[in-house]
Amino acid sequence: MAKRSGKSKKADERFEGIDQKIAEILESIKDSFYVLDLEWNFVYANKKTTDFVGKEAEDFVGKNFWKIFPKHVGSPLGVNLVSAMENREIRKFEMPGKYADVWYEVTIYPSTEGITVIATNITDRKKVEQELRQAKKDWERTFDSVPDFVALLDTEYRIIRANRAMAQQLGVTPEKAIGLFCYKCVHELDNPPDFCPHAQTMKDGKEHQAEVHEPRLGGDFLVTTTPLKDEQGRMVGSVHIARNITETKLREHAIKNVAKFPLENPNPIFRLDEKGVILYGNAASESLLSVWNTKVGEHAPEHITRVVANVLASNARTELEEAFVATTLSLFFVPVTLEGYVNIYANDITERKKAEKSLRESEQRWATTLASIGDAVIATDTFCKITFMNREAEELTGWAQSEVLQKPVKTVFNIVNEQTRLEVENPVERVLREGIVVGLANHTILIRKDSSEVPIDDSGAPIKDKEGKTIGVVLVFRDITERKKVDASLKEATNQLELQIKKMPIGCIVWDKDFKVISWNPAGETIFGYSAKDIIGKHPYGTIVPKEAQSVVEEIWRRLLEGDETANSANDTLTKDGKLITCSWSNTPLKREDNSILGVLSMVQDITERKEAEEKLEEYRNNLEKLVEERTHQLKDSERLAAIGATAGMVGHDIRNPLQAIIGDVYLAKTELVSIPESDEKKNVLDSLEGIEKNIDYINKIVADLQDFARPLNPHVEAADLKLIIEELLAQHSLPKNIKVTLKVEDEARKIVADRTYINRIMYNLVNNGVQAMPKGGKLTLCVFKEANDTIITVKDTGVGIPEAAKDKLFTPMFTTKSKGQGFGLPVVKRMTEALRGTVTFESKEGEGTTFIVRLPKPKNIR
Repeated sequence: MAKRSGKSKKADERFEGIDQKIAEILESIKDSFYVLDLEWNFVYANKKTTDFVGKEAEDFVGKNFWKIFPKHVGSPLGVNLVSAMENREIRKFEMPGKYADVWYEVTIYPSTEGITVIATNITDRKKVEQELRQAKKDWERTFDSVPDFVALLDTEYRIIRANRAMAQQLGVTPEKAIGLFCYKCVHELDNPPDFCPHAQTMKDGKEHQAEVHEPRLGGDFLVTTTPLKDEQGRMVGSVHIARNITETKLREHAIKNVAKFPLENPNPIFRLDEKGVILYGNAASESLLSVWNTKVGEHAPEHITRVVANVLASNARTELEEAFVATTLSLFFVPVTLEGYVNIYANDITERKKAEKSLRESEQRWATTLASIGDAVIATDTFCKITFMNREAEELTGWAQSEVLQKPVKTVFNIVNEQTRLEVENPVERVLREGIVVGLANHTILIRKDSSEVPIDDSGAPIKDKEGKTIGVVLVFRDITERKKVDASLKEATNQLELQIKKMPIGCIVWDKDFKVISWNPAGETIFGYSAKDIIGKHPYGTIVPKEAQSVVEEIWRRLLEGDETANSANDTLTKDGKLITCSWSNTPLKREDNSILGVLSMVQDITERKEAEEKLEEYRNNLEKLVEERTHQLKDSERLAAIGATAGMVGHDIRNPLQAIIGDVYLAKTELVSIPESDEKKNVLDSLEGIEKNIDYINKIVADLQDFARPLNPHVEAADLKLIIEELLAQHSLPKNIKVTLKVEDEARKIVADRTYINRIMYNLVNNGVQAMPKGGKLTLCVFKEANDTIITVKDTGVGIPEAAKDKLFTPMFTTKSKGQGFGLPVVKRMTEALRGTVTFESKEGEGTTFIVRLPKPKNIR
């Protein structure tokens, strides 16, 4: 273990805080591991670090990093160290070592105490990546060297990849073939043809074949389509292979017409009797016969004669490949037993043999690559029998390849669950069953030949031939013992980090790869209302993500699982009580040393108020000129209303005193008239007195409206019966005889908690307003009913209606559409309704009438 330095008391104290067991683990790992405090002094370094630097621990622990390594000022390592320290963010990057062929992956973890640096040697991985890139190029060359027309089609019949032979036949480059619709560029059709095997494969997910005659491609072709699936087993298209069978079709035609021997046939055709004597040969056969150093009428070579004898004896067709210096021919022997001779049809297969040779060489290069990579590799056939093991697999399993070839893969790859000790399904069987790439679950243990155990992770993938058929499985696995040790040591550090996370004012959420919560800090509880107990193990779609935002979240999650560290967002989110808030999400993929994704860390803030403030600020900015104008107008109105309010009390007092005297005099006059005999003079006087009373009521209403509008409103709420209030109002104020009044009150709407005086004034002004709108008479309908938890009062007249130009000003004080009146009636209605926490609106059409709607909330909303 690296020793502490006595030169830094601060560093020494921090070193003492490191758990001894964890320190021992850190000393044993193969990665370089060291810690710097906030002042850039070394706090700790494991043995791998001291070996790498070439110094003892006491030479630099407790000393300043930049003084010991000034060369790193401005270097990739130095820049990332500074960034991690200043921005408190994790940094991960690759850098070369002392020598050009050595590479390291460096990860820097910031904390409140400083930063931790882990450097992993990835030289072997870099070499494997280079070898795989080269192997990919080799395979691509093989793909392009195949003489068959090969294309990958998507589900919409578009070409997503084409080999050189296919592209050349279409008259384009392989790159320009991408995106073309196969039925257009091959068959010149607007839709797929009926015989299209790709269409059949898309329907049932199976392999299909069809013989197609297509002059644009140069003849007859055997077209095969094989399903193309992604890693999740979903159908994404097909592998489309078109093999030119024009010559085969011609040969079959020639066989059917064996007696004709067309002289113009470009391929060699000749006939031999049972003794191997050449009976006939067309013009194209002369070159072949000359190579054999024979001619018509003479014996064919001995090996040809033997094949002829066997064909006649068995009466079975056979094929023989004949190789020459620069050419390879396929000789097809067809017996005509009754006549005692054999017809031989030759076909040039030189190009096909070259492609097969190239494929074998490529396969050999792949085998060499697999044998040399750092991961263990086992290949099997479709019967789960082992066909290949590389050196790493031999060392990891304890079995030699010579011992297990053609034996069941379970013999070597015996895996169980580390915790349950139950047998784990072998990935080879699943790959063969589902045809997809699969991986092992966590906690998988490999039992070696000597019964010792080693933790592993792996993946299995199908091996396919050029027709897309699965011909085997390749397993790639590795020993993760060291990684588990590091994970254990980092777990302790993680526990310390979680303590800090709990104190953070920002929501901190950790998700696993299945998008389920595995960590939820108190700030998250404050933002969303869910406790950690409520939310851990849950998916966000059932908790905090509204349905409308799921498509956006899906795309963000896909990018995060691909390692995108810029996949951040701001979107609507739900709280536990159903409230919609806007949150800002800063997301970081959590990765293992091999760059595979462990999960995702999300830092979240509620920005609802900030967003609303920004929107309001933007609205105010856009409407500043209008707001200034409106405010100026409001100030003028306020000055005018202030003057009205100042005089309202005085006017009410000065007018109501003489009114009371007049009312008293009128009452006495009417009393005196009772004793006078009936006459025209008495009737005229009574009519005059009634006119005086009506004008007194009108003056009293004006004074009341003026005072009600100007004074502060403090409603006194109590239980009241709306029906009784309205009936008393109608009884007290007789309406003109040409006005027909209808009152409809639902039983459940009668009871209300409100200010009786306010209700009376609201109804009086609305009824009076409706009567004035019908000078020639009409219908006045009053309705009271319930809607949800609100009480609705409507007053509908059939009068003249409200002009469009007046609608916006209807509730403005001192505005009226009538010949008389001061314009305070409706403003008073609005003020009193709002004092009861309600609203008043209207609907009107000129010539048809007006309806006023008063909506009063349920009692608990009135305070």
